[in-house]
Amino acid sequence: MSQMIEGPRKTYLAAAAIGVNLRVKITDASTALPTINVAGASDPSIGTTEAAVLAAGPVAILLANAQGTRKMVATGGITGGNPVYAAAAGKVASTGTVVEGSAMETVTTLNDILEVLGTHNSDISTAIAGTTAPAFEVDNDASTPKIALSGQAGGTGDFTTTLTTEATLSADNEITVPESDGDVLAALALAQTFTAIKTMDDDIDFALGASDDALLRFSTADTSNPALVLAVDDTSQQFHITDKAAVDTDWARTGGTDPEVCIHSNTTPITDYLAIGNHDGTTASVDVVGGTTFEIKIAGTAEATFTAAATTLPGQLSALESVGNTAGVGITGTATSFVTSVEKIGSLIKTTILIDLQALNSGGTADDVIGADGAGVAHLGQITTALNGTIIAGRMTCLETPATGDDDIDVYSATENTGVEDTLVTDLTETALCNSGDLTAGSVIPFTAVPAANSYLYLAGGTGDCDLTYSAGILLLEFWGKAA
Repeated sequence: MSQMIEGPRKTYLAAAAIGVNLRVKITDASTALPTINVAGASDPSIGTTEAAVLAAGPVAILLANAQGTRKMVATGGITGGNPVYAAAAGKVASTGTVVEGSAMETVTTLNDILEVLGTHNSDISTAIAGTTAPAFEVDNDASTPKIALSGQAGGTGDFTTTLTTEATLSADNEITVPESDGDVLAALALAQTFTAIKTMDDDIDFALGASDDALLRFSTADTSNPALVLAVDDTSQQFHITDKAAVDTDWARTGGTDPEVCIHSNTTPITDYLAIGNHDGTTASVDVVGGTTFEIKIAGTAEATFTAAATTLPGQLSALESVGNTAGVGITGTATSFVTSVEKIGSLIKTTILIDLQALNSGGTADDVIGADGAGVAHLGQITTALNGTIIAGRMTCLETPATGDDDIDVYSATENTGVEDTLVTDLTETALCNSGDLTAGSVIPFTAVPAANSYLYLAGGTGDCDLTYSAGILLLEFWGKAA
């Protein structure tokens, strides 16, 4: 049976022990005395306790609309004169969404008792229902009847204005959203029309889907290189490009693990498309789904064609220089030209070293290391299994006859990288790869031994008949190895 009181207090049934000066809410209105418990941070309260109740049972509550001020328990610092908000466990805080009143004094510490002038509390994040009248008209003249809504100028935080129209907009009904200077920002009718380019701030998401499934953002997370970012749906991980006619297509695709771009055929968009991406941290792919041929074109001409049966490269095939076999400064600092490259086809690896001897020195003793005069270590680089494979054969070709320096040039490998010009290569832990004799342009000298893994390559004078600087001479060293 309904009842009423005219006093500031009312008795309720506590659901459990409740401390003093705590905010409470009704948790069960069906009991003889409505059951209450402490109010949370999002709960408007019906009042506060004036004395602690140690167990479930009747308790008198100072109602929220009682005259005067009341005591409440603070969660931390609150400045006098500022709003007081609901907090967890029946307490109050300096911030929140449910207003409880105004602080009448300043407190600084958790569980401090605060004097509060109560106000009607409400959840400021919850929509407030307005009139249910069938019509509400402002400026109802015959030419352009309109309704004008604006937010409170002094308000802070998020603010949302919702315009509700008839269930279905018809052709002669329109919602116009203006800017403050009178320009039309948007006209919403059967279709949405934006009449001018409008700016969306950095790091603001343009969200698509009922659950913000995909996002478009100009992101400044990389402060040195801000960029436009498309975030695909976490479940499908796919971004589809198609013509307008196929936009409402069931692509019959299973969800992916990593993002993928699908560019569809206009002929059979469901079954024929180019899939790019699926980068799992190790491998990425380009897949011609439903097709038979993948082409790479330059200015409309196919420069590479891939099918299941063959790969066709109509142009010149080039392997880029590898910097893996780096020579010592006794070679690179002085030699007119020193180039090294590594090519891998299947499990076959070819290592090529081209060296122009001009400006290098040969020593005056047989087996002296060839290199720059007094410039440091003079090896041609290190042979490693990871880069060069396991060497199985090699050769040296003389492309230009050596002149001025020793023309009997031999190739060695050694475990040390310390050999310098005009010192004996045989003082190292070495292996002779070839004994060339006097070289002339066109000489091809096969290696009778191969360098071991992690060894260094050296050139050495075979006769030591001249301690001079080369004025000419170009050599090509080639090694063939098997990939590990």
